[in-house]
Amino acid sequence: MLLYDAGAGHDVIVAGILHDTIEKTGADSAELRDRFGPRVAELVTAMSEDESISDYARRKAALRQQIAAAGPDALAILAADKISKVRELRLAIARALRQDERPDRSLLRPRRLTHYRRCLRLVEESLGSSPLVEELRLELVRLDAVLAGVAGAARAA
Repeated sequence: MLLYDAGAGHDVIVAGILHDTIEKTGADSAELRDRFGPRVAELVTAMSEDESISDYARRKAALRQQIAAAGPDALAILAADKISKVRELRLAIARALRQDERPDRSLLRPRRLTHYRRCLRLVEESLGSSPLVEELRLELVRLDAVLAGVAGAARAA
């Protein structure tokens, strides 16, 4: 919906829906090309991490470079994906705090937050002030506010 609302074309929306397909299923780029066409396959491939890079930071940096090289459509998919991920993360942390629970440590991994912020910088530099960039920026501000609540709760305990 984020891509649709931003005015993305059909192939970009389809690629956005399928962006994790190569990483999370047995499908490959050739199968995607056969089923959805070359542009969708190209975009989904651009969104797929190189699993041969074991170091998290290096793998994410390579992914960001790969997406940047694929152009504005891939960057729009990246922005929409990160909006969704940051929103899910923020809501999960907020839910734990509302229930007077400590958020699971996996939700608070600094390396994930660093990746999200680097994604924001990338799309800001490449896409300017698009609605997707603005929404990602806003979600990260909201996440920071929730994280401040986690820090406050930790100090109070």
